[in-house]
Amino acid sequence: MGIDMSKMRDKLETLKTGRSKDGRFKPKKGEKQIVRFLPAADGDPFKEYHFHWNVGSENRIFCLKKNLGKECPICTFASSLWSDYEKNQDPDDREMAISLFSKERYYSIVMLRDETDPKPYIYDYTQKVYKQLLDAVIDPDYGDITDPETGFDVTVNYYQPEGSKYPTTELRPRRNPQPIFEDSEKTATFLEELPDIEATFDIKTEDEIIGILDAYLKVSAGADEATDGTEKVFVEKKEAASTSDIDAAFAELEKTI
Repeated sequence: MGIDMSKMRDKLETLKTGRSKDGRFKPKKGEKQIVRFLPAADGDPFKEYHFHWNVGSENRIFCLKKNLGKECPICTFASSLWSDYEKNQDPDDREMAISLFSKERYYSIVMLRDETDPKPYIYDYTQKVYKQLLDAVIDPDYGDITDPETGFDVTVNYYQPEGSKYPTTELRPRRNPQPIFEDSEKTATFLEELPDIEATFDIKTEDEIIGILDAYLKVSAGADEATDGTEKVFVEKKEAASTSDIDAAFAELEKTI
């Protein structure tokens, strides 16, 4: 199978502009960009979601437990592994449990000030960026940086610190407040058409997640042929694990990493 050149062009365009065709904002490395974080109807413009990352062929799986309060097969299985580790101290159980536990990611809607015809983009970011946003909001010099009339634009600096293996993101609110648009009616119309972040996620059913987890564990175990063994083990662990067991496993994990 050859390279999909259209996807390669889209990736290059995102690197050049910081805007992807799927409506997401990706900061450009080595350049400062000015964005405006936009308000949310529910009063929470900095949203937290939890995902299970790199389970088999899936880059990320929306966590049913942490996000929706429902049964999540991966959480149940991971907490069971952690319980096994506490009993037998098998480092393999610990390593796999940590890899399967959900991890948070944060989301906002932003607009870019360098666009003549601005559009809303979804921006997903790390806990470090999330803390910078909360620090700005709590700072009496800024307050609600998303306010349509008296909020602040934010400079996003995504760069590679000298001597560091990984890039970092620094946010700095601009000194002077300004409206989203000078025309308040244009602002109101623009805000009415913001995307629903959660609606952009591929939220899988419990049965779909069981299938993904089953296939992942079979590959991890080096199984040459499909069997029903993993699914049977999962069902047994699910029946044995209670919600309090899962919460306790998460709490214990947070103490160790």
